[in-house]
Amino acid sequence: MKATTGAQAALSRSDRPTWLAPSFEFLASKLRPPAVRTGVVARTALVNRLAGYSEPVISIIAPPGYGKSTLMAQWAERKGRRVAWVSVDRRDNDPVVLLTYIAIALDRIEPVDPRVFAALTSPGVSATATVVPRFVAALSSMTHPVALVLDHLELLDNQACLDAVAELAMHLPRQSQLVVMSRAPRRCRWPCCGRRGRWPRSGPASWPWTARRPRRCSRAPVSG
Repeated sequence: MKATTGAQAALSRSDRPTWLAPSFEFLASKLRPPAVRTGVVARTALVNRLAGYSEPVISIIAPPGYGKSTLMAQWAERKGRRVAWVSVDRRDNDPVVLLTYIAIALDRIEPVDPRVFAALTSPGVSATATVVPRFVAALSSMTHPVALVLDHLELLDNQACLDAVAELAMHLPRQSQLVVMSRAPRRCRWPCCGRRGRWPRSGPASWPWTARRPRRCSRAPVSG
């Protein structure tokens, strides 16, 4: 494999990084949060609430149509440039595929150790034995805090993928955050956060613009 300066340089040349295996269907759109459309209700109170959380893992759980992605897109805008976004789909139920997307998303913020990409592109590589340890080391060595957002986590049912996400969550750089969005709770071995081993969760019960005033807000476009 030819030496590469990182995924960011490859992405600037085409939608498909040149070092990816031919069988890998790479979709650059998965690494972009949804655009905040004109006329969408500003979730200022909820964005402020999320911005106030300092815990390393935040879980957003709500049925489709409640505006999870729109809310987090507004949150990401406020957070600024150091937000890595991955929209999960069924094809990510392969640890190498999922970790490739996460690695590229993070590499667009701060260069990831090339050995992580070398492992991801090695034929027959073991994600558990090789990729995850290298990824954890690279993630821990990032020089500034980062926020990683995983949308549609309910589409992951491969336990190795869920375990890999949990492992990354336990080795986030200082003051960094993992935000997971799902239509239903997922069984993940998350790190214990906060008192009694809990982490912040948000859902429709705490969203007054959907749960308490559905008629008033139903005219505003939302996306789930």
